Amino acid sequence: MTKPKQGPTQSPTDWFRGVQGRLRPRAKLPPEVLLAQIKISYGHLPLALLVNGVVSITLGWSFMTPASRGPELLWIAGCLMLGALRYADTRTQRALTLDPQRLSRARRHLKLGAGLQGILWGIAGTALLPASPMLQLFLISVISGMTAGAIILLAPIWSAYVLFAIPTIFPLCIRLLGGGLVTQKLIGGLGLVYSCAMLFMAARTSRWLEDSLIATQENGILAGNLQSANQALQVYHADLEAAVWDRTLELREINLRLQLEMATNEQARLKAEEREEALRRTQKLESLGILAGGIAHDFNNLLAAILGNLNLLQLETPPGAKGQVFMDHMEVAVTRAKNLTQQMLAYSGKGHFVIQSLDLNQVVRELTSLLEVCISKRARFRLDLAPGPCFICGDQTQLQQVVMNLVTNASEALGDGDGEIQVSTRALELDAAAAAHVSRVVPTFPGPHVLLEVRDTGQGMSPEVLTRIFDPFFTTKESGRGLGLSAMLGILQGHNAGIEIHSLPLSGSTFRIYFPTSSVIPQPAEASAELRSGLFRGQVLVVDDEPAILETAEAMLKDLGLDVVTARNGLEAMAFMGQHGSGIDLVLLDLTMPHMDGRQTLRALRRLCPTLPVILSSGYDPRQTPAGLRDLEAPAFLQKPYTLQELRRVLTVALGPDPVLVN
Repeated sequence: MTKPKQGPTQSPTDWFRGVQGRLRPRAKLPPEVLLAQIKISYGHLPLALLVNGVVSITLGWSFMTPASRGPELLWIAGCLMLGALRYADTRTQRALTLDPQRLSRARRHLKLGAGLQGILWGIAGTALLPASPMLQLFLISVISGMTAGAIILLAPIWSAYVLFAIPTIFPLCIRLLGGGLVTQKLIGGLGLVYSCAMLFMAARTSRWLEDSLIATQENGILAGNLQSANQALQVYHADLEAAVWDRTLELREINLRLQLEMATNEQARLKAEEREEALRRTQKLESLGILAGGIAHDFNNLLAAILGNLNLLQLETPPGAKGQVFMDHMEVAVTRAKNLTQQMLAYSGKGHFVIQSLDLNQVVRELTSLLEVCISKRARFRLDLAPGPCFICGDQTQLQQVVMNLVTNASEALGDGDGEIQVSTRALELDAAAAAHVSRVVPTFPGPHVLLEVRDTGQGMSPEVLTRIFDPFFTTKESGRGLGLSAMLGILQGHNAGIEIHSLPLSGSTFRIYFPTSSVIPQPAEASAELRSGLFRGQVLVVDDEPAILETAEAMLKDLGLDVVTARNGLEAMAFMGQHGSGIDLVLLDLTMPHMDGRQTLRALRRLCPTLPVILSSGYDPRQTPAGLRDLEAPAFLQKPYTLQELRRVLTVALGPDPVLVN
């Protein structure tokens, strides 16, 4: 006999997360929902205050004895006085509006009144607790009934119910649990269970009420929109009937206008299909970019461990040894793999960009001699640059790669025949329509731009080839990897540059790239500081989630003379800094980590040790934009994978001119 299949069981952790999701209050509610919650609570408040006054008088009177009346009378007076103040508050809150300040003040008043009411009832359960077990049972029954009845009044605002229920019933339950009788302990324990159940029920009721109010608000908005649309439709229908009536005698004119409208609709349909196709192409490229970026990031971590260990092994190998040659060959291969990952990161838009203000004309001029050597000998190369400087904000190396890719592709399009390649620049202003036209591949915004145009008279491209030129590994060449234009697309995305392509078979191709204009005039580059060759001293905290990188970085830093402490994530790092942070002189911090990433860890370090030097390290480069630098506020960045010499250079930059850590 086969056992029946059982459904998937739910673990306690999943159950707790589900309950927590249902009970957790929403981060922010619409003002209309807040107003409805407050009105519900204030609407029930007068009757609740009346019941509270009657119960407090009855309860206090029953506790009085001939020997003691003062505390009970004082407690009854406090309850009645608080009830009167809360009733007066309801009178002032009748004319509530959607003003956020008034809504916040009303919520504070409601929670304050509930909390004070709970404290008074908590006093009744502790200071006025009678000695008779029957009266104690009567008291906890009354208080339990008050907490249950308060759900109707305070459930719309769960925090107000918590402020009332906890001081009301918990002190009494705790005191009963500390009593000497078994019945008292039993009643106290049942009271605690009951109070927790009431809190849970109030939370569920509050969440249900929030959902109902939100649904009511959305239904009201939808009904209003439908009513407005219906009115607009009626107006349109009336106008249409009038137009048809007026044009009945003009059949020929109507026919011509109808034909024109059909042609317009057809054009709109074709444009819509073109936009959908561009959107699909953009989404495909974006998905491939995310995949390429993730692979490159993980591959960079592996290369960082390989390259670091290789450098350490090179240091341990005597010069001229036979193995040194093989290790040099390995370093060349790792460097080529590193360049390949940089191309993949460039395609994903997460490459290493050093952003600065540049003159695009100067970038092209510096490449002229190299371009003339790389292109076909039968090609005529022409420059038509703008007479004045064209300042843009970008990375010079990446921009030179864009120009090189476009010019070499244009040269290959000429083949073995004669032809012309022209590179031109000019400043222009893009309006909204032009920006939308050139943003089909890379998002582009209206405003002043600098145009880079590369035109050739080669064989051109068919529409089928034109739709696939940015796909990774797609190429029409007999040999090649097909990463040139796909990597260029990632560079354009990182520079917020739009692109427009015109090409037809046997008619040549024209690539137009639109860079946003920079208003910052570039300053002359400062001379780089000379690297120090001595050993460092001090203690470094290395934070990275990759064990291989932790081991490699630890070995490299120790080789440079530093003491090393490691942490696998930001939580471990901050825990160590909280206990032994005074002994740390420098932090080498990875950006991409689970639980607490590098940005969060850096902010926590800044709060704990504002002057502590920090070096950020990642396969990605966060410094693609000036905003990224301002957000991170780190003095140095180390791109993975890195060599021992690069690590020494970045350590020198991070430590600055202060020689405390350097021998």
